[in-house]
Amino acid sequence: MSKYNVKELESLIKQMLSDHRYKHSLNVADLASKLAKAHGFDEEKAYVAGLLHDVTKEFDEDWQNDYLRKHNDLDKLNYPFKVKHSFTSKYYIKDELKIDDEDILDATYNHTICNSNKDICKILYIADKREVGRNLDNDVIELSLKDLDAGYKEAKRQVEEWLKEKENGR
Repeated sequence: MSKYNVKELESLIKQMLSDHRYKHSLNVADLASKLAKAHGFDEEKAYVAGLLHDVTKEFDEDWQNDYLRKHNDLDKLNYPFKVKHSFTSKYYIKDELKIDDEDILDATYNHTICNSNKDICKILYIADKREVGRNLDNDVIELSLKDLDAGYKEAKRQVEEWLKEKENGR
């Protein structure tokens, strides 16, 4: 029996996000579910976390900052705008969607800059960075299906390398 009304959540997200962001969210949800299955984690939780991870991504920076203040998460005000949605999405999911599952909330909170050792957080981080719509190689996915920790470390390494290249104008 399903704990979440996934079809209702999919419909809600489709209304809230642009087509591009909605497709990304579905792709992340699918990959998160696949990774969860490979590692004996709750597939539905992983799917829901993937589906909802960007729920506030398209809200403007003033809204993001106000929501961070509302939740007294003040140190996150100093993060780049592109990162803030991971923090505010957690609060939105809890406040507005009334989902209080700590695994889903933690995974959402950590999906951009993952500083958690929880498997669900690693799963969502990998799924977000490597979903099919990003047109990236599948090496990290294949590695992650076999060894979650190794896949997570490689995904983090590749993201850090990409950020350095971007910073250096390459």
